[in-house]
Amino acid sequence: MDQRVSLITLGVRDLARARAFYEALGWKTGAAPDDDVVFFQAGGMIVALWGRDRLAEDTGVEDPGGWGGITLAYNTRSPEEVDAVIAEAAAGGGTVLRPARRRSGVATRARSPTRRVTRGRSPTTRTGRSPTTVRSPCDPSAPASLGHVRRFGGSDGNEQLTAVVATLLLVLLAIEGATLLNLRSLMTMHAFVGMLLLPVVALKLGSTGWRMLRYYFGAKEYVRRGPPHPFLRLVVAPVAVASTIVLFATGVALLVLDRTSGTIVGLHKASFVVWLAAVGVHVLVRVVRLPAALLLRRPGLAVRLGLAATTLAAGAAVATLTLPAADHLQDRVSAHVGVDGD
Repeated sequence: MDQRVSLITLGVRDLARARAFYEALGWKTGAAPDDDVVFFQAGGMIVALWGRDRLAEDTGVEDPGGWGGITLAYNTRSPEEVDAVIAEAAAGGGTVLRPARRRSGVATRARSPTRRVTRGRSPTTRTGRSPTTVRSPCDPSAPASLGHVRRFGGSDGNEQLTAVVATLLLVLLAIEGATLLNLRSLMTMHAFVGMLLLPVVALKLGSTGWRMLRYYFGAKEYVRRGPPHPFLRLVVAPVAVASTIVLFATGVALLVLDRTSGTIVGLHKASFVVWLAAVGVHVLVRVVRLPAALLLRRPGLAVRLGLAATTLAAGAAVATLTLPAADHLQDRVSAHVGVDGD
């Protein structure tokens, strides 16, 4: 991270009065009289005036009166650098209150005070991503969130749980994929890992489904995060969910019915092709955000890790219980290709 500050935002009670004060000092701004954010070029950086309540909401803190009402912004040169800077700040002891996310409909540059930000939105970085909130370890003001936010971390906690489960899935799916290289010899392992994946996949679907339900039912912190890109939300996600359900349902059916050929096998293979395409797109888009989400420091981390560990243990139990059926399926496959035949 370079030693610089791109933007200082001051949260003010009376925007018009604060603007008049700085203009009386000779500061110039290109903001319109009714703009809700006022930018002043100050040498190599920008000083912005914004409503104190709006700044507190965007930052993710409550303002009982002791909050300083000042934020510092660091503009990056690329979307990839955003995640690296966040990770560096978190490693230095800062608390990531809200990870970065892409936001459409706003100005993507804030270097010049003559540029206007779309009304009702906060300024973004030059990469087009809305600002990440990182709390310095020396900041005495803590977010005074209530209820489930205090206990479980709210929407940030949900994002971190999803990231933890996604990391488990990446490892397990890599192992499952490796068995496909020699399925005739590794059918037992293939079926074992498939059963192990069942509870983990269910938890992943639950965590992402919860986020979408909270968003569509108008939960404030989830609405503030905004929905995923329309293509991901309306095309990739439904296809990924449907193909996941068919893929694992047919896999279980093959194990229970002891089938190595037939219609169910064909459906299992077809759903895998669709699933691979949809999940591949999903992973490519989301994987760059995993490190920042995993490093979030929000209440309920132990609960999230415990839930992930319990789910993994449940998957191991299911896989162990179905191991005899997996061995029998291995025998059928081996006999079919003549490995164990007389």
